[in-house]
Amino acid sequence: MESSFTCKGLSALKVLIGIGLVVFLGPFGGNMVLSMFGSLKESFNADVFWVTMGITAYMIPFSFAQLFSGAFSDIVYGRVKPVVYGLLTYSIGAFGVAFSPNIFSFLLFRSIQGLGNAFAFPISMAIVGDCFPRELRGRIMGFLSLSSTLGISLGPLFGGYISPVNWRLGFLILALAFTALSAYFYFAVKIPNPPSLKEASHKAPLKVLAKLVTNIDVFFLSLVGFIVFFVRAGSIAYISDTLFTPPFSLSSDVIAWYLSLAGIGGLIGSIVAGFLIDVLGRVASLIIGESLLMLTFVVFLSENWFNLLALLMVTLGFSATIAFTALNTLVVEIKPLFRGTASSIYSSFRFLGYALGPLLLYIPYAYCSLKGVVTVCAIFSTATLIATVFMMLRKKR
Repeated sequence: MESSFTCKGLSALKVLIGIGLVVFLGPFGGNMVLSMFGSLKESFNADVFWVTMGITAYMIPFSFAQLFSGAFSDIVYGRVKPVVYGLLTYSIGAFGVAFSPNIFSFLLFRSIQGLGNAFAFPISMAIVGDCFPRELRGRIMGFLSLSSTLGISLGPLFGGYISPVNWRLGFLILALAFTALSAYFYFAVKIPNPPSLKEASHKAPLKVLAKLVTNIDVFFLSLVGFIVFFVRAGSIAYISDTLFTPPFSLSSDVIAWYLSLAGIGGLIGSIVAGFLIDVLGRVASLIIGESLLMLTFVVFLSENWFNLLALLMVTLGFSATIAFTALNTLVVEIKPLFRGTASSIYSSFRFLGYALGPLLLYIPYAYCSLKGVVTVCAIFSTATLIATVFMMLRKKR
């Protein structure tokens, strides 16, 4: 059943500002690396494989640690403490990246960044379910998607412009921002403990985790989230490298502008998604997002894709944002008593997709260039759409 308490007035505003900054800074820091590939390759004398591993090194601990962070926020620690500890850990990782002497140190500290964000991001989603009533959640999730896609959009732009100056400076600024945000959560954000902290205190977190991870609805949404993030992150990583290499050989600032268009599409999608979800429903909005995502990759297979690149980047960001905003809303409503655990399982799966996208799509990229990557993404997007329609029909029977 739904939790009964909500945050009100100034308290709700402080909560909204805090979680909005969390979901902004995470994608901002993660995506600014995409337009730094050239500088990172030169600085560490590494090829594109090792540089893209900076995404994977961040995302794997980020994905797996989330399996536990939500459960512990439900049952042991409440919401605020894990967020504060996570933000501080991220800050330590960002400082380490800024002073990394080689590619292996860079990858190590990127993994520490990922570990820290695993204790901030999914719990922020659970806070939405705790503090805001059902009739507002679509719009609140739309606002968070707006914050996230602002980070996605501005991250590559920031990275592209600071990289020629000194890419390390970007990570120093990021570290200071996360330190300041941890102080804001500690001193300004007041959130009541979730009902599960009292009602389920006798249950071991791992038992609750095991029960929810085998729930068919939680698993399905998590799998869809995995695929949406897999195709989005993987395709953008190799679009970036394709534009950097011949015959295009674009500069980092021009690449940054192209990548930021996906963020602009996401911004538009965030505004649309909140109202779309509340008017048409969660599942219908998910199907719309999946359909547009599939069509985007189909167009990428055409011979004149570069002439349409600006439009394709906008639609890539728009469609993915519609899909994951609907998913975010669905997942916090599946098991209201343990929404922290459900959110953490879902976030773990979807960001594992983000981690594995650049890694696994390297194989088709190495053999078939960008066309191989978008072919795989088109197939996966189609499969996700079919599976969602099938699940919707199964629910109606």
